[in-house]
Amino acid sequence: MTRAEWGAAIYGPIFTVWLVFELTSVFWKGCPWPTLSRLCWDMEDAWPPMQVVFLVFLACLLVHIISGTPLWLFGRNERTRPH
Repeated sequence: MTRAEWGAAIYGPIFTVWLVFELTSVFWKGCPWPTLSRLCWDMEDAWPPMQVVFLVFLACLLVHIISGTPLWLFGRNERTRPH
């Protein structure tokens, strides 16, 4: 299997399960759990420093998406996307 096939095999089901839970919480009014965004907002309201935690997470995610690889974390200077 290629890396892309492994990625689809691993992350596809994870995304599918998340999507089912998210859509269930949006459309079923009696759903006992919140959406992911509502959970994050509630966590920020309960503990304001969580805003910084989320901001740092999103900034790291942005750098990861733009760079296409986390190799910069390990001191490598590879600018090409992994195959």
